Amino acid sequence: MAKKIIVTHKWPDFDAVAAVWLVKRYLPGFKTAEIKFVSAGCTFENKPPDSDPNVVHVDTGKGRFDHHQNQGETSAAEKVFQHLKKNNLLPKRDIKPLERIVKLVNFFDNFKEVTLENPTDDIYDLLIPQIIEGLNLYLQNSQEVVNISLNFMEALLLVMKNKIKAEEEVKKGLVFKTCWGKAFAIVSGNEETVRYALKSGYAVVVRKDPNKGFLRIKASPLSTVNLTDVYKILKEKDPSATWFLHESKKMLLNGSAKNPSAKPTKIGINEVVEILKTNVSTSQVS
Repeated sequence: MAKKIIVTHKWPDFDAVAAVWLVKRYLPGFKTAEIKFVSAGCTFENKPPDSDPNVVHVDTGKGRFDHHQNQGETSAAEKVFQHLKKNNLLPKRDIKPLERIVKLVNFFDNFKEVTLENPTDDIYDLLIPQIIEGLNLYLQNSQEVVNISLNFMEALLLVMKNKIKAEEEVKKGLVFKTCWGKAFAIVSGNEETVRYALKSGYAVVVRKDPNKGFLRIKASPLSTVNLTDVYKILKEKDPSATWFLHESKKMLLNGSAKNPSAKPTKIGINEVVEILKTNVSTSQVS
């Protein structure tokens, strides 16, 4: 079997990394392909970009998976994605998250971050495109940069899948009132649902893990929530469970990936909802 090769440009950016990742992950036969680097715009061994089926060029060479010869806002990742989708090479469960990832790649590859609010704010330097640029500066080794950044893409796929699931779960959970404002409760193994609900404006969110039995209550840092009373009530009702009240008094945790030895609570989510609705003193509102 002929050796498979993926070719991209030196000093790889977000688009190049994403395109390489898509080819390695989804194009048949390329999972273990070797990655070669050429000067931007060039091809491997100066051969036409699409002349060898065992050699795939992305983001360079002006072939089928390059975009520099095209007008309009697209990217190498977009071209690879559309090829994979058209040829039914993508698992159905991955299509929606990949569509959103590719949209982000297009956004940054066309320098649309200048349209963001306060685009020079340091918060944007935590984004993957900037981190990849930092890796290039730090490592000065394109292969190492890609090796590390492929893990970013795997992580991003999982994050996007959980976000999409969270968007659906937020529509199905229980909405109720507390003395602090509107609250939300759900039985789910997806922690992203908690974050998504809080970002959506809920003052308090409760999540019970259906498999592990752990319970988590989190409040918006913008709220007046104080979970001290809730902590005392739950600890009294189930003293054998592991309870942790964060110093902010806005996080009450029973179980965490950071504490694998924690004991889950036997208290059900409906009971917690009733406690939050009726048993919390209004004196806790600051």
